[in-house]
Amino acid sequence: MKKLFVKLFSKLNNMLSFEKGIDITDDYQVLKRKNIVIKNIIFFSNITYTLILFLISLIASGTSNWVLTIIFVPVTFGLNRTLSKLINDQTNEKIKQQIAMYIAAFYMILSSVLIYFKLKTQMNVDGMEYLGIGEAGYILIYYSLLVVSLYQDKKMLMSISRWMLVIITIIHFTITYSIVNAEYATSLIEFLKTFFTTKEFLDILLRTLFLILYMVVLITNVGIAQYAYLERKNEAVKRQGVQTDYSDVVNDLFSVILGMRIVSGNDRDHINLISKMAKNLGTTLRLSNNDLEELNKYVSMHIEERKNLVVVKKENMSEEDYNEVRRRSEIGARVAKRLQLEQKCEDIIRTHIEGAPTKSFKNEMNNMLMDMENQIVLICDCYITMREAKSYKRPYSHKLTIDFMNHELMDYFDEEVFDKFMKNSDSFEELYNSSF
Repeated sequence: MKKLFVKLFSKLNNMLSFEKGIDITDDYQVLKRKNIVIKNIIFFSNITYTLILFLISLIASGTSNWVLTIIFVPVTFGLNRTLSKLINDQTNEKIKQQIAMYIAAFYMILSSVLIYFKLKTQMNVDGMEYLGIGEAGYILIYYSLLVVSLYQDKKMLMSISRWMLVIITIIHFTITYSIVNAEYATSLIEFLKTFFTTKEFLDILLRTLFLILYMVVLITNVGIAQYAYLERKNEAVKRQGVQTDYSDVVNDLFSVILGMRIVSGNDRDHINLISKMAKNLGTTLRLSNNDLEELNKYVSMHIEERKNLVVVKKENMSEEDYNEVRRRSEIGARVAKRLQLEQKCEDIIRTHIEGAPTKSFKNEMNNMLMDMENQIVLICDCYITMREAKSYKRPYSHKLTIDFMNHELMDYFDEEVFDKFMKNSDSFEELYNSSF
């Protein structure tokens, strides 16, 4: 029973949900979804109206009530079919969605007035006005305005509200109270003298004031919602534009940077060796298994993640597309840091080899990528770079490298990281030698 209830609730939620898979920058999609939701509301309303007419037919006298009840069924069926054809039209014309919107809004107003008219007059005819059933039907007028407001179209709601006020005023004077048949309506002058002091006038005045107050609040609420929607839409359009520009820049930037660099076998050997040494040093520093795994990915991501940096552009991006762009942007940010770290290593060693490290240079280097992850990769990269031959230096032995790092590079590293590396330098020598 519980599963059935949950399934039913889920089904209703899908039928009445406004935010299901919609691109808010597309007015056609938004209006179509609103039409679908309100068509479903009209469907449930028609079931309720049919039930009301059926109950009236059971308790009221005369066969005309059954005729009206029977006629109401094909009318509502035809309306539903018309709305479905307009809403599901394959030409994707916004004008058809707008026609469906006005038909739905007009029907809600007209049907609520007719049901109230039927309840009020029938209960009076059968002498059951004391039950208050007619007055209960008056709530449907407020209900219909509320349904129309779901379109969040302030202009349409204001127009319908004005017409509704006129119609309701006429109904008040003809149906709610038969003023034209009242005993004080013998002449216009007599009517004006008498009517404004009657309880009927007071009731009509209060009904009208309450309805106007409700309309004002409803229109204000719709105006706020419409403004918020337009702002969200404009923000989404700007975001898509910025995202497109950003994607172009990122794609071009990484294409240039990474395209200029051809990854050779020596480069891969260099990266693999950094990975082994970084894992060794990370274990010595008691990093968690998860941190060690992330460290391993970070070492080689600037040559392994190239394919994940390209952002595929789409006209209408879904939430999943944005999440994918965000994921690739995060990868791109880490790749950029990794490339910067690689350059930092090269700059530090070359500057010290050439004997030109200034105070400002050291400050600049020490303000760049100083977290634990980057410190571990940097010190391993520095050791391996010192052992290798470069255009500006010959390859250093293990002893000369350790001496050089102790005298020249100590200030660039966290004390704990540097101390652990030096205490375990023999193991790094073994790793380096075993790789060749």
